Amino acid sequence: MGGASTKPNQFPWMVELLVVIADAFKQSKVNCGATLIKKQYLLTAAHCIYYRKVVSITAFVGYHYLDVNKFNPTGYEQVIPVSQAFIHDDFDITTMQHDLAILELAKPVRFTDQVHTVCLAQKDSELTDAVVAGWGTTEVYGTKFYPQLLLSTKVPLVKLNQCRRALKEIGRFITDQSICAGGSTSDACAGDSGGPLMASVNSTDSRVRFDQIGVVSWGMGCAQDGIPGIYASVRYHLPWIQQVTRKDTCRPVSPNSPN
Repeated sequence: MGGASTKPNQFPWMVELLVVIADAFKQSKVNCGATLIKKQYLLTAAHCIYYRKVVSITAFVGYHYLDVNKFNPTGYEQVIPVSQAFIHDDFDITTMQHDLAILELAKPVRFTDQVHTVCLAQKDSELTDAVVAGWGTTEVYGTKFYPQLLLSTKVPLVKLNQCRRALKEIGRFITDQSICAGGSTSDACAGDSGGPLMASVNSTDSRVRFDQIGVVSWGMGCAQDGIPGIYASVRYHLPWIQQVTRKDTCRPVSPNSPN
């Protein structure tokens, strides 16, 4: 919500997921975001793949426009199936705590300046705002519109105590494993789940660098005044992420900064 168009491959670690699930009568599809954290590993939200029967998960890497038949491709697109999924052991679908999953790709991603990993935050951000990106809907009510190109928006970071008070009024709660952001005119929304919450930091050569500090998890609607969106904290879950992926490397500099 409130997002602006990004430049092609502005966030080189962005991935779109297509999850095909089956029930007793038919197959259906779910779209989520993810980030490239290693050549063969993605980070996303557990609830994106938490279904009784997942038929397949496909990763769309290096995309700007999702429909490359209608729009000009960038030339960096890679379509790779997911071979294995790891859901956090403590994930709770009722409370949405520990809403993280790691996906192993069937083959490594080809790295370029336009396609590479994101850095994972080693500590909590001291900034007052962050950036969220995704291909999620820009409409809360009525017929939902899903953009074909990647959007991003700046969201205010909300202190945990303030967030807890706001959620308590609607009967929800969070723990220290969460980050709160948004709650005004800018927010993640349906289809953005699993995507990154990113904090900008200055790199050694003065270019903009982004650390992923959170994973889009849940919210009460989208861009609701006074009710922040909830993200799984990367810093809190870093030991688990490193255990599954056997440590992590990143290429820290983004060639572009957000508008």
